Amino acid sequence: SKILKNVAVLSGPNFADEVEVGFSTISTVASKNQNLVDMIKNIVENKNFKIDTTTRIEAVECYGIFKNIIAIYMGILEGAACSNNTKSMIFTQLIKEMQNFILNFDSTRESFFLSCGIGDIFLTATSLKSRNFSFGVDFYLKKPQQEETVEGLRSLQIIPIFEQKYGFQFNLYKKLYNQIILKQDNDLFNF
Repeated sequence: SKILKNVAVLSGPNFADEVEVGFSTISTVASKNQNLVDMIKNIVENKNFKIDTTTRIEAVECYGIFKNIIAIYMGILEGAACSNNTKSMIFTQLIKEMQNFILNFDSTRESFFLSCGIGDIFLTATSLKSRNFSFGVDFYLKKPQQEETVEGLRSLQIIPIFEQKYGFQFNLYKKLYNQIILKQDNDLFNF
């Protein structure tokens, strides 16, 4: 953990085009070094760009992984024109599986309620501006996709590694992994 002493992570619900024109937003700075957090906050924060902070770097990084997978999944549900009830059911289960896994890194669940958690998940999993959400829609509709900028595809490949390393069993994340990466048919609309 000595290496992490001089590392900071910036993560949050930010579309670059909206930041550029000055729309209000918020991001999380995560670091175990309070001086580094203060320096970044002083440089970045202004009236339109707020900063919240945590020391839970690992949890923040995990949210970055899972939010992109959630966005792909929610995009698939959007492409399939699923009901709001079904979307809510799947979203709730995805959050539950994610939170149970992230307890390995943040037993307080504190970081979930920061912009890097629920804020970034909401933005990424509900907007066609999100490459991952759009990929999910296009994947379901069998439209050609540009995979090089879809972070969720790389994130999906980590799911079996997490299962093996931490002895954790995913359900919906594994179904999506099997469907997209292994190209096996799965019932993505139920659990």
